Amino acid sequence: DREQSVGEGAYSKVFKATTRDKNNPETVALKEISKQYTDHMNFQQEIEAMLYIQQKGGHPHLMGLHEHFETKDSYILVLDFIQGGELFDHLIEMGAYSELDASRIVREVASALNFLHGIGVVHADMKPENVLLSTSRRGDAVVKVADFGTAVFVGSPLVNEDVAVEEGDDDRIGPEPCYGAPTPAYSPPECILLTTPIQPSMDMWAVGVILFIMLTGCHPYDVSGESTDEEIEDRIKD
Repeated sequence: DREQSVGEGAYSKVFKATTRDKNNPETVALKEISKQYTDHMNFQQEIEAMLYIQQKGGHPHLMGLHEHFETKDSYILVLDFIQGGELFDHLIEMGAYSELDASRIVREVASALNFLHGIGVVHADMKPENVLLSTSRRGDAVVKVADFGTAVFVGSPLVNEDVAVEEGDDDRIGPEPCYGAPTPAYSPPECILLTTPIQPSMDMWAVGVILFIMLTGCHPYDVSGESTDEEIEDRIKD
């Protein structure tokens, strides 16, 4: 039973809902995607990644897909319901974390990424907005990494090789090149410069930036909080 809207994205709406199992009702999130957007690359990547994660057994710190189905006009994903909101909002509202709380949160994020990388998937857009927390209480919030719309499969022997990507090289076998950083402020220089394929190190760079923000309350390449994306990119490339 759908209860209330809890969010809206570029091509979807998210509702809080309760399953109809009378013996064990469960609060879940319904992500409703209009079929007019289902040819969007981000939607296709998210579905493929979440089904693959589910097939591999899932992970306690990754957003879980319970089931999926379709109506006449929409596709519906039944997901974990995470009521604490985004790490981004917590940082805006309450500022920097203590070292103790930050270390625990980052350990859970790292555990989720270790699982993803182990099954050959790079999240490719790690940032505070995609780290969800189970509660607003910092002492016991549990992490769920979300949003797999830019996830990339890199389960190739080339994933650990330093292979430069030539522009327009569509015959290359191996991981996807960085055709543009989804969120430049959390992307490593090689991704902004388009010099190497997407690989797990991209996620780990982003986690380092996230940790810096959690401990200091500011971005390492935008300490004033007033820089443009272009200015941040230039600092990262330098």
